Amino acid sequence: MITPFDDYPIHQTSLPLAIPATSDRNFYDRFWLNGFVADGSLYFGAAMGFDPKRHVMDGAFSAVVDGYQHSLHLSGALPLDRSQTQLGPCGSIPWFRCVVTG
Repeated sequence: MITPFDDYPIHQTSLPLAIPATSDRNFYDRFWLNGFVADGSLYFGAAMGFDPKRHVMDGAFSAVVDGYQHSLHLSGALPLDRSQTQLGPCGSIPWFRCVVTG
């Protein structure tokens, strides 16, 4: 299936983006973003991962606020269209903006 991202120069093969260029079952794609407040009162991390050989998408958001860590870990079925990154109450809008709802 051809997806919107197949028009971008981000894939290293002539195959559609949904098809990995390797037979390695452990192949995955990940991206993440970390941020903090200069005084140390807040630190956060957001991540999203795709395991196309296992048809799984994972997401996580974690924040440390005044010394206490709060974390959310999610997993679901991987859609063919990699621009569809809604996963439970967390959606990532490509590429490095995480929106947590709910």
